[in-house]
Amino acid sequence: MKGELSSVGEGASGKDVKLEFMPLDLASLSSVKQFTVAFLERNLPLHILINNAGIAWLPLEKTEDGYELHMQVNHLSHFLLTLELLPVLESTGRETGDVRVVFVSSSTHSWASWDPDSLTGVTNYSRLKTYPKTKLYNIMAAHAFQRRLPDSAITFSSLHPGMVNTSIVQGFSDFKTLKYLAGSFMWGLLVFNLVARTPKEGAATSINCAVNPQLNSRQCLYYDSCRPTNSSADSRNEGYQEVLWEKSIEMVKHFLSSATLAKYGGAGSPSSAPPQTEQTEPKTTPLPAEDSH
Repeated sequence: MKGELSSVGEGASGKDVKLEFMPLDLASLSSVKQFTVAFLERNLPLHILINNAGIAWLPLEKTEDGYELHMQVNHLSHFLLTLELLPVLESTGRETGDVRVVFVSSSTHSWASWDPDSLTGVTNYSRLKTYPKTKLYNIMAAHAFQRRLPDSAITFSSLHPGMVNTSIVQGFSDFKTLKYLAGSFMWGLLVFNLVARTPKEGAATSINCAVNPQLNSRQCLYYDSCRPTNSSADSRNEGYQEVLWEKSIEMVKHFLSSATLAKYGGAGSPSSAPPQTEQTEPKTTPLPAEDSH
């Protein structure tokens, strides 16, 4: 995250709000670990965690940890970040009764299917398929987290923010990429530039999931345009979610505290929900957040 270490801005109430920026590089698992240690040492509460950062459509690149860049930035680092912050999320929940963890996914998750051999992202890399896979894993991870914390005050959710015109489309900007994506996909890019939401509009569903008081349900739902909807069948498959959990734990275990590894290192599917079953999204209608689109 770029910015000054601390700054003062005006909040919605008109009062000055202090913002602090802490270094966190999602392309480095050690950076994620350093961030969580530094944050926990402050003994501050944590009411909302939004796993939003992501990259898309870039050429194959390995991180210092040996994993494909998209897979690590979009999935593994958010997985590690959330795991290591669970102690403060749980303690805050005991005090307030309402804590939110939001995974920003994408409707493109439905383009992907569960592939347990794709987690490193290096083998059979596809520039077009890797981003949707990481977004599928965001939804699956949210469900797996919720299932492990049935008695906590944490509500996990995932969402599609809409087509948002942010720097995530930088993967389209170089000539080689444009040539690679030539043809009908180029028309899609043109349409994107015409109908894409602004970052402010694109944040509406994330904010809704984070602060809407009616969504304090401890049910892991998937949202689009501030309303719950069904994600793909693969994303709701508990058996797939458990395999994702176990493989992700294995990939980040050297950065987990001994307490975290002991508590969350194993499979956690409840006996009431056998593996390979598909979860059905509850039919609820929350109060939509104010949306400008």
